[in-house]
Amino acid sequence: MTLGILVASFFVFLDVMIYNSWTPKAYLFSPVTLAQLKVMSGNNLSYGVSLEYAVVFFAVTITLFIVICLGSGTKKIKKWGQQK
Repeated sequence: MTLGILVASFFVFLDVMIYNSWTPKAYLFSPVTLAQLKVMSGNNLSYGVSLEYAVVFFAVTITLFIVICLGSGTKKIKKWGQQK
């Protein structure tokens, strides 16, 4: 199973947990919720989510995931039984 599927599943599960049982302040770090424009208008403005916050949140997290992916691709893997 790839890492991307696991990370995506984690975020979907996190969003379901936030929606069903956590406080509305938790919407500030839910990527699925931040991707919905309806959260940033009307009565939902009380959550503290704005378009600027969503853009900064996604810019930082995407950059972080790119750094993690690039860093994990540079590791040297030593297989068992092989000696150099």
